[in-house]
Amino acid sequence: PYSSGYLGWVQYFKHEKTNHTVFLDCDFYDESRVFKSSLREKYLSYKTIYDQIEQASPDVETYELFPSFRIGGFSSFAEQVDYAIEITEKDEQNFTYIYWTEPDMTQHDFGTDSKETKDVLTALNKQVERLAKHVTNDSTIIVIADHGLTNVKGIDLYENTELLKLLKRNPSIETRAANFFVKYFKKKKFVEFFNQAYGNDFKLMTKDELYQSKLLGFGNKHKLLDDFIGDYVAISISDKMFNFKEHSHFKGHHAGLTKDEMEVPLVIFQKIKTT
Repeated sequence: PYSSGYLGWVQYFKHEKTNHTVFLDCDFYDESRVFKSSLREKYLSYKTIYDQIEQASPDVETYELFPSFRIGGFSSFAEQVDYAIEITEKDEQNFTYIYWTEPDMTQHDFGTDSKETKDVLTALNKQVERLAKHVTNDSTIIVIADHGLTNVKGIDLYENTELLKLLKRNPSIETRAANFFVKYFKKKKFVEFFNQAYGNDFKLMTKDELYQSKLLGFGNKHKLLDDFIGDYVAISISDKMFNFKEHSHFKGHHAGLTKDEMEVPLVIFQKIKTT
């Protein structure tokens, strides 16, 4: 995030005056707003892994397999596995990236330890086992997630008018890592008010403290990072999350500081080429 600028679900773009849902490319608080171009492409473009592979190893072909929300995407993980197996049979060196929406979506709706989540994980695991069995020799499979999840309870922050009137604009970034732009002469009052109301559940950090913590990583600082991040960021250290604009029924979420959501799995399977 420190170098890419990708901080979370909702980011404030100063030049466009919008709290923007980055991956959906729409205003989070006013979905009726229309933008002439993709803000993600305009402000957060970067050299993809495919670009980097092409530059470093021009002889390696790359493939991207996404769900059906992308043009040419797949309607099921099983279909992605089918095509990934076909790709390994090509007479070439290649790299394939597969993204699927589960088990994230089910955990959001039903929680991390629900029967629904266990059923989804069992089905996914069977498909990964099938992939491992049928890819050609000399193939490597890496399974990873972008985050963990934890069971949560929502706090309707949008109803706390006393706190909201201390802000320059609505909160942003993540419900378990809330970003606050505070009015200039209200910072002391905001800190006192916030810690009294939510200090047991959220760790309140200044922008400088966030940078010093290295939670955003390392590298060359993105040119808009200071614009994206407000005066304070509150990161959950409990099972609580903030609801920014409406009551959420999510039972699982992420972006806080608990072990369950910060640790991710890493599975590496290598099918050795035999002689």
